[in-house]
Amino acid sequence: MTGKLDKISRIDQLTRTYYWAVVIIIVLVSISVAGTVIIRDYYSRLDDGSQKAMSLAQAVAEHATQTIVRLEALSKAIIEDRNERIVDDRLLSEVLRRRAAAEPAATAIVLVGAVGRIEASGIDALPPGADLSATTEFQQMSDLRTPDEFLSAPQKTARRGPEDSRSWTFNYARRIVGEDKQFAGYVLIIVDQSYIYGFLGDLSDRPEQILGLIGKDGQIKAASDERAIGRNVTFRLDLERRQQSIVGPSILSGEELVVAYYRTAAGNLMAYAGFPTRPIFTSWLITSTIIIAALAGLIATLITLGSILAKYTIARSLLLDNMIAAAKQSQEKEFLETIIQTNVVAIAVTDPTGNIVATNNSLSSLFPDIEKVGREGVSRMIGEPLDKITPELPWQGVRHVAVGNGEKRALSWVVSPIYSENGSLKNLVIVGLDITERREAELAIYQSAKLVTLGQMATGIAHEINQPLATILLTLDNLQDDIASGVTDAQKLGQAVKTAISQAERASTIIQHMRIYGRKSDGELREIDLTAAVDGALAIASAQMSDDGIELRRSYLSGSTEVCGDTLLIEQIVLNILMNARDAIHDRRERDRTRADVIVISIEQHGADHFAVSIADSGSGFSDDLKDRLFDPFFTTKPVGQGTGLGLALSYGMARDMGGNIIAETSAEGATFRLILRKSEQTEANNERYC
Repeated sequence: MTGKLDKISRIDQLTRTYYWAVVIIIVLVSISVAGTVIIRDYYSRLDDGSQKAMSLAQAVAEHATQTIVRLEALSKAIIEDRNERIVDDRLLSEVLRRRAAAEPAATAIVLVGAVGRIEASGIDALPPGADLSATTEFQQMSDLRTPDEFLSAPQKTARRGPEDSRSWTFNYARRIVGEDKQFAGYVLIIVDQSYIYGFLGDLSDRPEQILGLIGKDGQIKAASDERAIGRNVTFRLDLERRQQSIVGPSILSGEELVVAYYRTAAGNLMAYAGFPTRPIFTSWLITSTIIIAALAGLIATLITLGSILAKYTIARSLLLDNMIAAAKQSQEKEFLETIIQTNVVAIAVTDPTGNIVATNNSLSSLFPDIEKVGREGVSRMIGEPLDKITPELPWQGVRHVAVGNGEKRALSWVVSPIYSENGSLKNLVIVGLDITERREAELAIYQSAKLVTLGQMATGIAHEINQPLATILLTLDNLQDDIASGVTDAQKLGQAVKTAISQAERASTIIQHMRIYGRKSDGELREIDLTAAVDGALAIASAQMSDDGIELRRSYLSGSTEVCGDTLLIEQIVLNILMNARDAIHDRRERDRTRADVIVISIEQHGADHFAVSIADSGSGFSDDLKDRLFDPFFTTKPVGQGTGLGLALSYGMARDMGGNIIAETSAEGATFRLILRKSEQTEANNERYC
């Protein structure tokens, strides 16, 4: 079931992931498409405006072309009348007046001679004989290097009537060349502004629309807005091109315009038409806003759907997680119940404070009342206060504790923590194994090893006992001789008795310690004096070392050296290490006799919670590649028949049984072994003391 729920939860996660991936793709594509549409729409609207402006510019150009062609034909006809002398010179002015009246594009016609004086005129403002040699038209026409026709700069004229809305016009001039190919004068036609501006007014259907004509010099000749007339726009367009479109600011208001230019077929003029881009931009902005709003609506809809999907899948995931957690908890409970009810080991589960939560049958049979006694009962059960071991979890140790029937049993305990998801301690799992029989077997092995050690040291021990006995016998013999000779000096007699008693006590101490050492250990840890235990081992070994010529040096820590341990096991460990040190010194003697034969026994502080017995010899040491094998059973570096390889292995096991350790180091001066044991910190709980 858990597998199916996990699969459903993963499918929900994938669904959400795929949905948002698709949403992102849709949004990116939509934004890209909308952006493309908006940009294209803007340029399309500009292009449409430009096309419309170009159509108007073409219409203005066509009208201007027609006007220039009419003026060109009129000027040629007048030149022909002059050259052929069809009428009398006195009637020529009347002919000019009539021709001007017949041509809607012309207001008046003036015939100017080669020296700049008017020969005939159809307008009273310019009478015959008037000098026009200073005018721009004369300057242009008299120069044969210039074109034959010329359009003057725009100029103000008197309004012809109240219906005329323009007061600007320009002149058309055509050169007259004589038979000698020399300048003979020119025809000056004043263009009718109503003819030009009337067409522009008819063509312009919106006030913001601009229309006009530009000369080849870049000067505006005519315009729908008279403020532009006379302005030069050479800077903003290419006068050599036939047609062009430009988007730029107005020369009058600075407002952005789209303007089209189109060259006339005659007269070398450039017609233009334009519109402000503001209406184009406004309509484009409205359309773009609609598109963006639609895109925003689409995105909002997708996000809303995604939120609904996420809430649904998350809610379902939470439900599935709860179901999974419940299923796992049920499985774990069944699994734990299966394990906890095993009869192989004793198991108890407590809360963080040490109160019993559950026990199995094995533990209940050993400690029937454990669920009633609470935290203190758990501490007595494992032989260690919970306050002390909780910071050091997981913890393991072997303790001799009294079970329900009062019998003391050797139990190996392991206390492990269970943490909650936030890292806090949730439960303690206590697992115990009754190793009483195995422990008795181990102690029997330790006892055998002790007897072997005593056998190896029998000669030295016998010599150590023989010395006080010999002294006692000698003292008694001397005393007997004094009595036989009648000497009964009380002071001498007292001194002899005192010497005999002292030597007897010395022998008694050795024998008593051998009796203690030879006794079988019960393996239970007690609070003992480490210094006394080491001295006990040295009392047994000192004679042997002295006979071998090895000096024993003591360096003890001052003050209390109380540890948790077993005196007999500590003495056996120290003796085993001393015997190995003696053998190492013998091995070194064979190669080097220049160094002193010394063993230094030190008791020192080791960290905050331990003491260490350090035994350093001046022997041959050991190589680094042997360091990891020193404590292996049956491993020895001694010749065949001289070692079993069990001394250090058993010593290591004894140290571990007491909650300690043995560390070996080597250098050029020899080997050093450190027996590390836990300090005895007595903790009182319910008036009970724990080592």
